[in-house]
Amino acid sequence: MDKKSSQTADGVVKLLYGIVCSAVVVVFAVFSFYFYKFGAYSLSADRGDWGTFGDYLGGTLNPILSFFGLIALLLTIVLQGKELELTRRELQRSAEAQERTQEVLDEQSNTQIKQQFEGTFFALLDQHNRLLSDISKSSVLYESIIEKTLLNATATGVGIADGGDQHYFIFRKVINYINITRELLKFNFYNAPGGDIGPSYIGNLEEAPYPTRSERVYADIVKAHLTDEAAILISIYGAYEARLDDPLGSLYSLVKRYDIAQEIRILPDSPFLKILLEINGEYQDEYS
Repeated sequence: MDKKSSQTADGVVKLLYGIVCSAVVVVFAVFSFYFYKFGAYSLSADRGDWGTFGDYLGGTLNPILSFFGLIALLLTIVLQGKELELTRRELQRSAEAQERTQEVLDEQSNTQIKQQFEGTFFALLDQHNRLLSDISKSSVLYESIIEKTLLNATATGVGIADGGDQHYFIFRKVINYINITRELLKFNFYNAPGGDIGPSYIGNLEEAPYPTRSERVYADIVKAHLTDEAAILISIYGAYEARLDDPLGSLYSLVKRYDIAQEIRILPDSPFLKILLEINGEYQDEYS
C-alpha cells in the first residue's frame, strides 16, 4: 500500500467515525430538546403521549439517521473500492516480481546449460588440438601422411597404409584425429545452446534446421583451429564415408553444414583432387 492510498483510507475511516459520533450527538440532542420543551421527566400512562413522542422521534431522527446511513454507505463503498484497487496493484506487483524471478531462474538455467556445454566442448576441442599437433609434428611430411592415409582408406576402407610400421602408427593417429573431429562437430550439432535438434536427425543431418547463431559461433571456433590440410583430410574422408553409406557418414554432412571446405583450394595436379574425384566417381584421365 502506497502512502497516498493509505492516507485516503485513513481519511474515509475518520469520516465514518465522525458520522457515528454525529449520529450519537443528534440522538442525544433530540431527546434533550423534547424533555426540555415539554418538561416530561416522568413516564406518562397516556397512550396519546406515547404516540406523540413516537411521531416526534420518528419524524426527527429518521431523516437525519437515514442521511447519515447513506453517507456512511457511500464512504464504505469508496473504502472497499480503494481496498480492491490496492489489492489489484499488489497482485500486479506480485505477478511482475514472479515474472522477474522466473526470468532470472531461466537465465541462470541457460547460463548453467551453456557452461556445461562449453566445458565439454572445449575439452573435446583441446583433445582435437593435441591430436592435430601430434600428427602435424610427425617425422613424415604431413601431406604425405594424409595422402597415404586417404589412399589407403580409398582402397580398403580400413587397413594399413603402405610404408611399414611407422605409417601404420601414423595412420591410426590420423583416424583418431578424424574420429575426435567428428565427435566435436556432432556434439556442437546436437547440444549447441539455443538449439532444438533432437535424436530424430541422427543419420539424417541434411534435413536438420538451419544452424542457429550459437551453433555457427562454436562451429567457427572449430574451423579457426583447423589447418588447410586438416580441413582437406576430414572433407575427403567424410566424402569417402558417405560413398560407403557408412553410419558414421555424418561427418561429411557436418563438413557441408559448417562450410568447412569452403575456403579450400586444391590445385589440379594435387593428389588430393585425384582422390576426391575417385571417391565421387568422377575421375577423369586428364587428372591421372
